[in-house]
Amino acid sequence: LGAVLSQDFDGVERPVAFASKKLNPAETRYSVTERELLAVVWAVRHFQEYLLGRRFVLQTDHMALTAAMRLRDPTSRIGRWVLRLAEYDFEAQYRPGAQMQHADGLSRGEVASVSLEFPK
Repeated sequence: LGAVLSQDFDGVERPVAFASKKLNPAETRYSVTERELLAVVWAVRHFQEYLLGRRFVLQTDHMALTAAMRLRDPTSRIGRWVLRLAEYDFEAQYRPGAQMQHADGLSRGEVASVSLEFPK
């Protein structure tokens, strides 16, 4: 998993912190959407001291992820993760993978990457 915490400075997105984590054997068997959501949950918790109590934009290169967070009848795993994310004030946005090379490089060999950005 790879994550980049960035902030907008004068219209330019600047990285503030980087993080990565290797999936354990059980996590490698998750569906693509579950791995993407795992990346979001892990990244938000990893950077929680920066994010808790602040509005932020969560950028992901997995389009189905934004829909997965609004499922009416999610699996128990996805439901637990969505509940964990409910304590944060964020907007999830799709961003093509070609525009997320910084997070993708951190997750090389894995599927999931996420970028968090503070609005001005």
